[in-house]
Amino acid sequence: MQRRRYLVAYDIADDRRLRDVYREMVGWGVRLQYSVYLCDLSKPELIRMRRRLLELIVPEKDSVAIFDLGVPSTSREVVPEVLGRTPALPREGPAIY
Repeated sequence: MQRRRYLVAYDIADDRRLRDVYREMVGWGVRLQYSVYLCDLSKPELIRMRRRLLELIVPEKDSVAIFDLGVPSTSREVVPEVLGRTPALPREGPAIY
C-alpha cells in the first residue's frame, strides 16, 4: 500500500490532553518541533491516527492540522530549511520548504 507524507501540527488547550496527544503522536512520526510531526502513513494508518486524535481532543478547544505533502520518493532527499537546531529528519522524500 502506498504511503504518503503528512505534516501534523497541533494546538491543545489542556495540559493533560496535550500529554495524551504527544504520547499518541510519538508513535506515528518524527517530531520536528514541540507540536509538529512528519509522518509517512498509508491510508488506513491515516484513518486510525485521525480517529485516535479525535478521541483525545476536544474539538471546540483544540486543533490538529494535517497537511498532505505527497508521496515520499526514494530518489529525492528531504531538504528542509531550518534556522537553529536541526531536528533528525528522514533523509528521503519530498522537500519541505
